[in-house]
Order: sequence, then structure tokens, then C-alpha cells
Amino acid sequence: MNLACVRDWPAVAKAAGYRAEGMATLCGVTPRTLQRFFKRRLKQSPREWIEDLRDELACIRLGEGWQVKAVSIEVCFESASAFCRAFRARHRTSPRRFQMGLAARWRLLLQKRRQKRKNA
Repeated sequence: MNLACVRDWPAVAKAAGYRAEGMATLCGVTPRTLQRFFKRRLKQSPREWIEDLRDELACIRLGEGWQVKAVSIEVCFESASAFCRAFRARHRTSPRRFQMGLAARWRLLLQKRRQKRKNA
């Protein structure tokens, strides 16, 4: 498969359980080929891109009022506590606190990330 022809990378990532190796398998390439493609096109590794994508989706779902456990399942974390640890490490706040008051501020950040991804 020609990686440049893939139009819906988020769908590929979700189908692969948000794992770079799974994405490579679905695309019929080696993980190394996928890594080179992402570095060349998006200036980041597949893992970094996946982390950004999962974070963006988690922020959206939290902003929509989803339960933390449901969000952790949606973005393929092994447990809600693993999701909470990763979220806290990235945002320096808990998912619940984010939900309670920071969602509006993060929407702007997500819009910037989407624009960055479109321009890449």
C-alpha cells in the first residue's frame, strides 16, 4: 500500500488499537517504513502522533461529558487508572478537573493541533 494514499489516518489508528505496529500491519508495511513516512511527512514518530491523537480524542470526549472510564476505553487504555496517569502527566491535571473547568481552554489548543495536522 502506498502510505501517501491513506486519507483517514485516525481511522487506521483506531482500527489498530492506537498501536504503531498495528497501523503498519494494516497498511502492509514494516513498522520502520511507517516510522520513516511519519517522520518525513508529519515531523514526528507514529507513537508521538498516536499520543497526540488519543489525547485530542480524550479531550473532546471529556468536553462532551463522557465518563472517565468510557473515555479510557474509547482511546484504548488498559484501565481508567492508566488513562488518568497518562492524562495527568500530559496536562498536569486530572481528567475530572479538566472536565469541570478547563475544557474551553483546551478546545483552542485542539483547534491549533488540528490546523497543524492539516498543514503537514
